[in-house]
Amino acid sequence: MSLRFAANLWFLFQEAGGTEARIAAAAQQGFKTVEIPFFEIWECDAISSCLHKLGMHCHLINSCPGNLKTGDLGMACDPSRVDEFTSSLESTISCARKLGCQGVHILAGKIPPNVDLNVVESTYVSNLEKAGHRLQQEGLVGLIEPLNQYSSPNYFMNDVNKAVQYIRDLALPNLKLQFDFFHVQHLHGNLTNVFAETLPYIGHIQVAQVPYRGEPGSGGEIDFNYVFGMIERSGYQGLVGLEYKPSQGQSSDSLQWLRVNGWLK
Repeated sequence: MSLRFAANLWFLFQEAGGTEARIAAAAQQGFKTVEIPFFEIWECDAISSCLHKLGMHCHLINSCPGNLKTGDLGMACDPSRVDEFTSSLESTISCARKLGCQGVHILAGKIPPNVDLNVVESTYVSNLEKAGHRLQQEGLVGLIEPLNQYSSPNYFMNDVNKAVQYIRDLALPNLKLQFDFFHVQHLHGNLTNVFAETLPYIGHIQVAQVPYRGEPGSGGEIDFNYVFGMIERSGYQGLVGLEYKPSQGQSSDSLQWLRVNGWLK
């Protein structure tokens, strides 16, 4: 089965402008599907109209990040923000339904200061269970993504094995692992075995080169010819999100590797 890719609009097509302009730029380059991780709730209707007009599909959004300008990256692990997490989850679900997207990345958030780590973990698991059940009611997939400590210092969810353990323990059929090769290489290395061992739990894949988060065609630690072959052989049928920073020039300049392989027309 040929791989299918989605453009992550937080990283790609920034030069186009706002979210709607980025959607249009992605469509112009031949993409049919995008990830829109961060946007303002009030933008949702306009984004939905833009997607519909251009015949585009949004596959993934994030749960509410909180205040990105002050360093927030979610709040699911913070015991002082449980009510905020619960209310913001409803806004996220409303947007997901309007955008027609299938997956919601449940942002764990950064470890709050002066709070016992056992309390942080129990808060996260409780909120994860709550979100998983609520998303299941709406026919949505909840995704857990471990982030590396270099890109996201102090982020609570920073271990693939822990993510899989939470998924096993909660036993919700719609709770899945978001496997980002960029983060997993930083966190664990050993990509072949980690991917094989976690494949039954994977609901979405993302890619970027290590260490500078460039496109798969750029130089770095990961042999993406091998990785993409491994994904194809695995039987994975979902999308692969392009969550990378173009290494040179415009976003369109970073797509040649997709065209050479026939993955983007």
